[in-house]
Amino acid sequence: MKGFHFLASSLLTLGLVTVSPVALAGEVAAVSSMESQREIKPFNLVHRAYSGDFADQDIPSFHRLAIAYESGQIEAEDLVETAIDQGRLSPDKLDDQGYIHAVRYQLQHLEENNSRDQ
Repeated sequence: MKGFHFLASSLLTLGLVTVSPVALAGEVAAVSSMESQREIKPFNLVHRAYSGDFADQDIPSFHRLAIAYESGQIEAEDLVETAIDQGRLSPDKLDDQGYIHAVRYQLQHLEENNSRDQ
């Protein structure tokens, strides 16, 4: 009988040790998923601005966005700050020069497309 109790408790302990990392991994995945939802890609950020999603924050939309960028009225940092204010982007992206550069690149392409259309 002692052998049975020892075996049962050993299996229970083994099961708990095995399940705990799996449960923890699920929690980490859930947190990572929530964080990644806040990480809008630079292309999507500019596209949302272009589509008018930031009009309430005085970010112009459509061709006016390209014109405002070209004239220096709007900068990449303005879009990043707006997305941060709306909770669509984590605050650390404002210090991420790679991200800022990628937003700037997308804005420059809007400018180029706007110039071709005129």
